[in-house]
Amino acid sequence: MKQFLKKTAKKILSSKLFVKFSKGNRFIFVFHDVSNPNSSCYSEHYSSSVEEFRSQIQLIKNCFEIISLEAIVSNRTLNKKKNYAAITFDDGFQSVLTNAFPVLNENNIPFSLFVNGAAIDHNELWVTNALLETDSNYSCRLSQLAKVEFKADEDIVKATMERGHFSKEFVEGYRSENKMPKTYLDKKELNLLLDKGAHIGNHSCDHLVLSNTDEVEVTNQISRNHDCILNYFGIESQHFAIPFGKKEHFDDGVIKKLRDLNYKYIYTTNPNKFKVEDLHNENFLFPRIGLTSESPSELMFYINRSLLKKYNL
Repeated sequence: MKQFLKKTAKKILSSKLFVKFSKGNRFIFVFHDVSNPNSSCYSEHYSSSVEEFRSQIQLIKNCFEIISLEAIVSNRTLNKKKNYAAITFDDGFQSVLTNAFPVLNENNIPFSLFVNGAAIDHNELWVTNALLETDSNYSCRLSQLAKVEFKADEDIVKATMERGHFSKEFVEGYRSENKMPKTYLDKKELNLLLDKGAHIGNHSCDHLVLSNTDEVEVTNQISRNHDCILNYFGIESQHFAIPFGKKEHFDDGVIKKLRDLNYKYIYTTNPNKFKVEDLHNENFLFPRIGLTSESPSELMFYINRSLLKKYNL
């Protein structure tokens, strides 16, 4: 009986019933890589296949009016009888241009990218290196740089995120000795997307866990990437997406530093909705629902559960 009730509840939460009758809600969705399993940069940790992405976008389009990120976080006069959504991408994977943009463009959907300077300049971030690097010595080097000992068969990305220490030494040493496959958008490609109407925000320089990073390096990560975006694209960004984005990945000191550096809009990956009333809170952190390979019913479940409960992840 318990399993039956649980299954029934999940089925109800996977329908459009709740979002149909609940209005005035704002949702931000975050994607990363949009590529198929045979792609060199595909990972189950962060990728959506092209067809999965197309299905997800179609469902979001059917349930919401999709508007720009700038509008959803700043416009206080949106119709309270409607629900709104914005589409974002973290890290700046090249597949946003090759695979995601055609889908968004044919549906006339605006989108934003939160980019990392190291990815733009070097086609590398430590996270994707750890997942894609075929050289077994890389994990040993990462262990030394992050000052963390990996256990046998342990997920080295998860272990580094949870127990690693990030410093200038880590930043200067994590790059691969091998040429990595083309993974990230470069300056030219990002400018092409900007010309097509995309918006660009700050995601830090090297995608470190900021709560486990030296205070001086936290400032460097924010400021260097701010300068990169300003110099490359002429944008004085006020939008910052916290790397990884859960509550354990930042602290009060990180938020204070961002506010001191004039970042007005700060984004987490806390999977909640928000409303216009939240815009009156100058300390509000904007939630986003992260998506990878979810089916339409699973995505609908994520949307509906946030209408019923506020999460603090």
